[in-house]
Formats: sequence, C-alpha cells, structure tokens
Amino acid sequence: MTSMRGVGTWAAAAVALAAVVFSGMAIASVAAQEPGRLYITGVGSSIAAYDMVQVTVEIDTEERSTDADTASRVQSKQQSASQDFLAQLEQSAGVPPANVTTSGLSLNPITNWTDGQSVVVGYKASSTVIVDVSTEDPGLLPKIYELALSFQSFDEDVQVSVQVRFLDD
Repeated sequence: MTSMRGVGTWAAAAVALAAVVFSGMAIASVAAQEPGRLYITGVGSSIAAYDMVQVTVEIDTEERSTDADTASRVQSKQQSASQDFLAQLEQSAGVPPANVTTSGLSLNPITNWTDGQSVVVGYKASSTVIVDVSTEDPGLLPKIYELALSFQSFDEDVQVSVQVRFLDD
C-alpha cells in the first residue's frame, strides 16, 4: 500500500509539472504573436445585502348594487380608503410622502351573464400604492403590512393585497 501512495504522489507531481510547462508554452506562443500585450481573463461574483424594500399595496373597493349612484359611491369609498391609508402610512409608520407613489386608479363594472346578456350588478374601483423603504429599520415592513391589512378589516367592501419585493440597488 505504501508503494501505491508513492505512485499517486509522483503522478500528481507529474501532472502539475506538465500543466506548468504547457501553460508556459501557451503564454510564450501568445507573447511571440503580439509582443507587449498581456491578456487576462477572470470570473468573479459578488453578494450584496438588500438595502431597499418595495411594498406594493393594492386597494380595491366594490359594491354590488344596481342603482344609478353605485359607481360614484364606489369611487368615493376607494378614494377615501386610499387617502386614509396614505395618511396612516405617514403618521403611524413614519414613511415620508417622497417614498410613496400612487398609480393605477381604475373603475370597472361588475357584470353577470343572464339569458345571454351582460348585466351590470355593481362596480369595483382599484388603486395601487407603492412604498419604497430602507431595510435599516427591521420593524418598518411589518408595520406597513399590518397597516395595510387593517384597512381590509375596517370595511367589508375594501380588499387589500400586499406584495413585497427586495431591491439591491
């Protein structure tokens, strides 16, 4: 067994020596073709911690009613819920307005098909609030999440969905 270990060591040394000799020959051949230039190729990677979080909160309100004022009421409820959320975001969670973007306001009919006809049975209004916050305060994200979900329990006509995306500038 000792002789096998010795053979393995000699074989590894021979392979290492061959690699050095052949790499030297390759460098010499490149140097002979283009004197004065050095080519270096490398591969690397880097890992960075997330420093920003983007929270997307969609606020939906709907009402199923067929009277003429339904669309107006739903839009008013949606606007009120969004404004209340934005105010609470600043007051309760301490998120500055500069870190908040609102977008995507929509008002759509809710329809049912009855006897081959589309019948409006209510309206749904939606808006999206995007909040960019730093990860420096570990308690801020749970505050925003809890605040968003509290609006859902506040009114049965208000539905809230929350998405979180980590950003690594």
